[in-house]
Amino acid sequence: MTCEYEYEAIEIPCLQQEIINVFVAGDEHSGKCSLIKVFTNSEIEKTNNELKCVVECLYTLESSTAFLRIWYVQNLYGAMEDLKEICNHQKSVILFCYSRNCIDTLVNLLVQWIPEIKEQIGTSVPGLLVETENNLTISESRCQFFGIKHFSSLEDEPSVMLRLHLNGFLRCSINDVTSVEKVFRAAVTFAS
Repeated sequence: MTCEYEYEAIEIPCLQQEIINVFVAGDEHSGKCSLIKVFTNSEIEKTNNELKCVVECLYTLESSTAFLRIWYVQNLYGAMEDLKEICNHQKSVILFCYSRNCIDTLVNLLVQWIPEIKEQIGTSVPGLLVETENNLTISESRCQFFGIKHFSSLEDEPSVMLRLHLNGFLRCSINDVTSVEKVFRAAVTFAS
């Protein structure tokens, strides 16, 4: 097992909240580290593990509270078995991150990672495609479930979403805490 967390035996007797796992995946230059760093206000330690739980916290969404686990996915292929195990036993969502400034990170997700994950884990686990950029303006960084311009020449967004079994597309400015919080709020909403 390459997972740096023993999730099978964990029980939280003092808490009655549901557990929600948020897996943050993408290539090295996808902005996934910055997304986690801004949301948690802490650095991610470098790891050789394919999958690492980097944060556990209580998260309140409207009137309900959940126990949130944020997972840093170093290598989706290497973490596949652990991902399947966790997703089979607890509510989960996968954030597929790519950088607006490095379009190769999007191509890798569309061609390799997303189809493989959906084939291995199934389509019942929600997945969100998250476009990250350092300097989006506030008006551009709001949650947009059909706002990715890169697809316009290939196929329309709804058909991409259906073909890849994704639940939505989000744009995020990783320099804006509010924008990052909206991504995690959407993730928790879809996982619940």
